[in-house]
Amino acid sequence: MDGIYEIIQDIPLFRHCTDSEYAYLKKIARIISIKSGQKLDIGKVNSLFVVISGLLEIEFPGKPDIAYLTRGSFFGDLPFSESKHRGSISALSESILLVFEIEDIYKFFLLSFKALRGYVRSLSSIGFDMSHAGADYLKSRSRVITVYSSSGGSGKSLLSACIGLSLARQSKTIILDTSYQGDSLFNIFEKKITPALSQKQVQETSQEFIYGRIEDVDERLSLLNICFGSKVKVDPEILSPILFLIAKKYEYIVFDLSEYDSELRDKVFELSDMIYAVFKRVKDRKALYGVIDSTVKEGQRVYYVLNQLFSPETPSLEGGLLFADLELDETRFFEHLQEKVRGGSIDDIVKTIRTKRRALVLESMLMESVAFAGLLKALEKNEVPIDLYYSSAMSYLVVSLYLLSSDLEEFEENIHRSFSETRWNSILEITFPEDNVFKHGKIHRFAGEIAGEKRIEFFESLPVVMLNGDSMQRRIFSTGSFRDLITASLLFSPVFESIEINGIAYSSGFPIRQVRAEEILRTDVDTVLFSSVRTKGILELSDRILNFFSRYLSSLYHIRVGKGSSTILTGNLILDLDERQFDIASIISASEEISQKLIKEKLSP
Repeated sequence: MDGIYEIIQDIPLFRHCTDSEYAYLKKIARIISIKSGQKLDIGKVNSLFVVISGLLEIEFPGKPDIAYLTRGSFFGDLPFSESKHRGSISALSESILLVFEIEDIYKFFLLSFKALRGYVRSLSSIGFDMSHAGADYLKSRSRVITVYSSSGGSGKSLLSACIGLSLARQSKTIILDTSYQGDSLFNIFEKKITPALSQKQVQETSQEFIYGRIEDVDERLSLLNICFGSKVKVDPEILSPILFLIAKKYEYIVFDLSEYDSELRDKVFELSDMIYAVFKRVKDRKALYGVIDSTVKEGQRVYYVLNQLFSPETPSLEGGLLFADLELDETRFFEHLQEKVRGGSIDDIVKTIRTKRRALVLESMLMESVAFAGLLKALEKNEVPIDLYYSSAMSYLVVSLYLLSSDLEEFEENIHRSFSETRWNSILEITFPEDNVFKHGKIHRFAGEIAGEKRIEFFESLPVVMLNGDSMQRRIFSTGSFRDLITASLLFSPVFESIEINGIAYSSGFPIRQVRAEEILRTDVDTVLFSSVRTKGILELSDRILNFFSRYLSSLYHIRVGKGSSTILTGNLILDLDERQFDIASIISASEEISQKLIKEKLSP
C-alpha cells in the first residue's frame, strides 16, 4: 500500500530509525480495515496500532475522556512502557490501521540495539511512564566504545584493558574480546579464558547463557569472550542481542577489535558510539582512513591513537590522541598496570569517553540558513559548548564556516562572502541538461578554498552531515574529507551533479532527505538541541543571482517546510524572523538577538 513507508517514518517513536530498519518494520507490520461504526476492543490484544487513514475515537475505561485518532496516531501496547492504551475504539469513518505485534517489535529491538536506544529515549521524551526494563536502559545509558587496530602488536588490547580499568573505577564496565588471536584480555587480567561465543546463533543468546559466560574481574569490571581462541568466525548478528541483554547492567561496553574478520569489524563499528583506532607511527594513520570512511556510517566519534611505545619522538598529534608508553614491569604486570591507570596515565583518553556530550541539530535549509550564524554567535558568547553539530544542505555550510573561522568576526565575513549572490553565480557551472543542470566542479573548488585538506573527525566539535547515496540510502558522515562533504551538502539532486565519495555518488538529498533531531537519540549524545528558521515566506533574492537557480530554490522552499522539525524534543530553538529580503547582515543581527533570548529562556541553569 502506498504511503505505509512514510507513515512508519513519521511515527514519533520510530523517527530515529535507518532505512533498513524502516524496511524491517514495514515487513513485520500488517494492515487491517475497520468499517464505519465498527468497534475494536484493544484491551484483549498485545499490539501497537497506527492509523493510516480514517477517523476513530477511543473511550478510556472509567473515564469520561474521549480522544480522536487520525492519520499517524498510535495506540495499544508500547514496549518498555507502563502506559497502556486500553479502551474501546470506534471507527467514525472507514479506517485503515497498521498493526505491529509486540513480540515482533521486541525481536526488532533485539536485532537493532541502536533502534532500541532511540526508541526508549523517544518514549521517555514524549512522557510515557517507563517499565522497569525501560527505566534500566535509560539509567545505564550505555556507551559503546571500540578499540581497534588494523595491525597486530599495536597495543590495542593493552589500551582496551587500561580504558576498562579506568572506567570501572566509577562505573560498571565490561570488555568484549572480539579479537581471534594475539594477546588475550583474559591474560592481561590474569583470568582463565572462557569459551568463545562464536559458535552461537542469535536465537541461542539468552540472558542466562550470556551472563553465565561473563567473567568478573571485580565488582565493577567484567570480561566476555566473543571469539578469542575460536577457529570459527562469529556471526556478527549475535552482537546486537548481546548488547540488548547487557546494556541494562553496564554503563560502558568496550570492544577489543582486530582487523582479522572484516564482517565482524563492520558490525562492531555499526554498534559503536566511539572508535579509538590505534597505530604505531604517524605515517600509519592515513592507511586507516579508507577503512574508517567506508564503514563508519552513523555519526560515530572516531579518535586516532598513536602508541608512543613505537613513536617516543612524537610529543603531540594533530587531531589525535597519544597512548603513553607505560613502561610496565613484566614481573608484576597486572599490578603495575593498575598503578599506572590509577596514576592517570590514560586520563586524556578516558576523559573523551566520560565527557557529557551536547548536540545541536540545525534543520536542513537553504539561503535562510544564514540565520544560524546568529545562533552560533550567541551560543559562543554565552559559552554554551556544542560537541556535535548535525545538519545538511546549506545549513552544513554555515556550520563548516563557523568551525573553520578563527573568531566570530572572521566567521561573519566568511558568511557574507560565501552566501553572496556573486559567489553563487561564480560556482553555478551550467552543463547540458541531460541528467543534471549544474556540474559540481566549481563548488568542489570553492569547498577546497575554505576547507583545504582537513578531515572532520579532527575537530573537537564534530561537524556531522547527512547525505544521500546514489541508491537513495541515507548516510550520516562523521569522518572524511571536509572538502568533499561540504561539496555534497550543496548538491541538490537531480539538478546538481553528484560527487563520488569512497566509490559512491552522493548529494545532499535535499529536500526529500532532511536531518531529523530524533536521529541523534540513537547515539550516545546526552543532550540534543534542535534549531530551525521560520520566515514570513520565501526570502527574496536580488536579480544578481542566476534566475533559474532563484526560482529553483523557491520551489524547494514549498516542498521542505517543516519536514525536519522535531516532534518530541523540548529544547527547540526556533528563530522566527520578520525579514523578507535576503539581507545577510540584517538576518544575522536579528537571529542573534532572538537567539540570546532563547538561550536565556531554555538553556540557562
